Amino acid sequence: MVRYCCIKSCTTTRYKAKRGIQKSSVPLYTLPSNPEMREKWMQALTLNGQESTSKLSKTAVICAKHFGEQCFEKIGLSCVRLKPHSIPTIFSHTKIELTDHYDEDSMQEQSLEMMDVLSTPK
Repeated sequence: MVRYCCIKSCTTTRYKAKRGIQKSSVPLYTLPSNPEMREKWMQALTLNGQESTSKLSKTAVICAKHFGEQCFEKIGLSCVRLKPHSIPTIFSHTKIELTDHYDEDSMQEQSLEMMDVLSTPK
């Protein structure tokens, strides 16, 4: 079974082979089961041009490329975990590359703008 990042311009995939899971170098995260957090993720997707968010299944995934560096916490030497209240804020309609070094100023600015939009009452 192949799993694709649900962001329309992203090509991150993971598939199951005969001998287990062939891991992508980029982690995939399922949409939150908490209704409030799931709605915030959906708002972030809608604000960034993702169509048909209502059609996303409960098993849809978003890859780590769409979260700012501040959304992750390091556990041990090589394990990284998505922080509980993280919201995807990085979207692009061109090829996305995940690097070890981020332009922190632009990433933080983009994340703050998204958080401001998402926290504004309707």
